[in-house]
Amino acid sequence: MLQLAIESNSGVGYLIAAAGFVVMLVAHKLRPKAQKCTLLIGSIAVLFSLTLAGHALLGKWLTQSLLVLHLLGIAFWLGALLPFHWICLQTDTTNLRALAHRFGLVALVYVGLIIITGLAYAYILLGELSLIFTTSYGNVLLIKLFLVGALLSLAALNKFRIVPSLEQSPLRGVRQFKTSLQFEIALTLIILIAVSLLTTSFTLPTG
Repeated sequence: MLQLAIESNSGVGYLIAAAGFVVMLVAHKLRPKAQKCTLLIGSIAVLFSLTLAGHALLGKWLTQSLLVLHLLGIAFWLGALLPFHWICLQTDTTNLRALAHRFGLVALVYVGLIIITGLAYAYILLGELSLIFTTSYGNVLLIKLFLVGALLSLAALNKFRIVPSLEQSPLRGVRQFKTSLQFEIALTLIILIAVSLLTTSFTLPTG
């Protein structure tokens, strides 16, 4: 079984991903400083494994690099949704505004990274912009872009309206923030479904 796995890029990718997850599980038993380094190593391994199969191989190092940066930005942004939602459910939400404000400042960089790398990656794969309207793959990609736009709109609403309101009207602000996060999580799940369809059910068009 192991021999079969290492004979293909996909198999090697699965093994590296599995090793990365094991490293991250082990990290939770280490001291804080060692834990951070170990979690970083495990995360990098998982991200790297995703570049060893599928569309990422088409442009070799360029598409692989774009995919890693794209996933890094996504992991930072979407990885914060559930923790923020959990904070909203607590009785003490005193630090919520400060955390959300700080996250919003850093997220500007990561969101920019997601947009730039995502568009560049899609353009390299398609080759022609017209294919986004004339092929099934392009249509699903267009739906995904629309959903991402909606997600970005919610994120902007959080940053510029809801988060500032946490100081003026804490109880109402927390309720609004929690509701917005729930919509973001729902949109994220739909986007992930669209991505899974793009990578498994539709053939990449050729110009």
